[in-house]
Amino acid sequence: MCGLCCILTRRGSKLCFTDVVDSILLENLQRRGPDSHSTLTSTMPGAANICSSRKEQVVLSHSDGDVENMTKSLKFSYDCLLSGHVLNMRGSMCSQPACDDIGNMLLWNGEVFDGIAVAEEENDTQKMLEALGSCHSDKASLLNLLSTVRGPWALIYMQRSAGALWFGRDYFGRRSLLWHFASGDPPEYVAICSVGIRPSKVPLIDWHEIPANGIYRIDLQQQAESTLLIEHFPWRRDINDLPETSISCERYFPKSVHIHVCNSLPSLTSPVPPLSFDAGPVRDLTADLAGISQRTIGQTVDLSALYSEERLVAVHRFIEVLSEAVHRRVCSIRSLTPSLSIADVNVSQSGVAVLFSGGLDSIVLAVLAHRHVPPGESIDLLNVAFEQKRLAQCDTVKKGHNTKKIRKNKERLMQEQMSLKDLREECFANLTQNVIAGDIEGLEDDQKGTDSSFEVPDRLTARSGLQALQALCPGRQWILVEINISRTELADERRRRITHLVYPADTVLDDSIGCALWFAARGQGTCWRDKVQGGGCSYTSTARVLFSGVGADEQLAGYSRHRQRFATSSWPGLASELQMELDRISQRNLGRDDRIVSDHGKEASAICVILLEMMVETLQNEVLWTEKLGSFYIQYRSSRFPYLDEDVVAFLSSLPLWLKADLRLPRGIGDKLLLRLAAHWLGLTDASTLPKRAMQFGSRIARLEGSRERGSDCCHRLQEL
Repeated sequence: MCGLCCILTRRGSKLCFTDVVDSILLENLQRRGPDSHSTLTSTMPGAANICSSRKEQVVLSHSDGDVENMTKSLKFSYDCLLSGHVLNMRGSMCSQPACDDIGNMLLWNGEVFDGIAVAEEENDTQKMLEALGSCHSDKASLLNLLSTVRGPWALIYMQRSAGALWFGRDYFGRRSLLWHFASGDPPEYVAICSVGIRPSKVPLIDWHEIPANGIYRIDLQQQAESTLLIEHFPWRRDINDLPETSISCERYFPKSVHIHVCNSLPSLTSPVPPLSFDAGPVRDLTADLAGISQRTIGQTVDLSALYSEERLVAVHRFIEVLSEAVHRRVCSIRSLTPSLSIADVNVSQSGVAVLFSGGLDSIVLAVLAHRHVPPGESIDLLNVAFEQKRLAQCDTVKKGHNTKKIRKNKERLMQEQMSLKDLREECFANLTQNVIAGDIEGLEDDQKGTDSSFEVPDRLTARSGLQALQALCPGRQWILVEINISRTELADERRRRITHLVYPADTVLDDSIGCALWFAARGQGTCWRDKVQGGGCSYTSTARVLFSGVGADEQLAGYSRHRQRFATSSWPGLASELQMELDRISQRNLGRDDRIVSDHGKEASAICVILLEMMVETLQNEVLWTEKLGSFYIQYRSSRFPYLDEDVVAFLSSLPLWLKADLRLPRGIGDKLLLRLAAHWLGLTDASTLPKRAMQFGSRIARLEGSRERGSDCCHRLQEL
């Protein structure tokens, strides 16, 4: 993960870098990229030397009537300040902005998995700079290059050879990029940055997410006196796919900023094909329903009854494609985790971690990661839970309180505790099929010593999932990190860090998921390994890559709204809904998630010296050594989304709907059917029928505050600075 920042100022402006990037924003950038920090300024040639023929070409290249007026008085050119903060994940160190021999400069935050050749020992930033430089001033060549790159990315490219600034994000928007326009006609400056800060003073600096709907270009020489023109090259699935002529973000632009959507060639080609609307021939349900029964507590449905020739072919290919996606995201990791000689130090030597609820999406990724992570390396399973109200707290009724409301809250808490009890019994019942009785007894004994305030649904399924992984992959060291967050810590860190990272998102749902993800990605908790080693010791994950299951529900009909749409509009309605899910996924969460996960970093340049000093100083005191090393090693993370790998999405998009999901079947079976069958084939029989449970509900953060809040409501807690 890297922190990118670009400040575009009008020629002659006396604006300073610190006028836009204050200490909080600079800290946010540096936490994203702790390995290298650099800032460069590039001054473009003035516009006075542009000949009239050049002006005419600009007019001819745009159909907007306003363009002719924009080019009448070309006085201002723009200077460009680029600041890069690098987390080096691959190859040798390449400081940013990266510069070539002719003055082109690149800020790059991404991983190249395919599209251009990057050897294991090479740095993808340097390779991207070389590839972009080979395009010279040809727009078509540059757009074609970006169309071929596979993997998550965001870039800011100052193309000095053409006097232009390019910027944008990958097709799914897996890396964050924000922009801010200052006041003025045209704006005194434009800021483009990986992360922003929530405004708390006047004048407000309001940041907005740059839509992941294409690539943007600003001609730094061809700007009029009173306007700023930005060219937009949208993603297109095919030659007949004509995008909208305007984009929604224009509503918050100053009046002097104009976006011109370039519908004519050249254009960006989408890395994935359109979703197949083919629903058939739909399989007859008679045989399927005869082989399964409705899911009940303590009983596991045998999904082998749903195997058919067509489904097995799809399952095997899906596992193959998804496994390769995981492999690409593991093999590119540059091994920087130190090999510690003291075995009892409670700091992991894992290079990979999984956001782990024990549910279907995460446990499949864990099994596939096991295939590709070196055998001697552990894998961290990060599980977060938020402190819940105890039932006893409802017993005390203070004077003036609404006793009826308290009684209703107490009844609700009792129902929740009964649900958790049922879930706990179900987890243990399911484990009897895969784990010996001694292991279950050990798990029960360990649970007796835990704080019931944190026994949320995701915690229980995670322990169940750990047992399943240990039984299925006994040679792997699986480390379940139980991350317990108190109400006080939640409020403190939300105000100190999370509110700035979630911004500009501001809903209750953004708050819930952002907080849960931030604490999970921090990786500080207690270690629950197995019956022999027990649980309860403090533990800090140092994994640099964090796997997330985002994308599975959107493509495989995992949400309740998909079942509702299917009930009203059948297969065509479901197909439209899934296409919409994929089209808007970048708007919903990926930029926010990138800002959250990438926040966890420390300076790494002097890490070896610091470790040696700590070892000499505290070698005789194991407790002090553990505390110091554990607090120091808050490692930086890079989030990766295998379900959104371009090859995975292309494969799933090509399948008939009924092979991916069959919502005629019961909940917990028909939704995400293909993934459930894949999990069953991999040996995860219990997890294969677990119902969908969102992170905010499984971790119980959604229950902490505002029980009547809706996810789409504006969250007042994020405004409290």
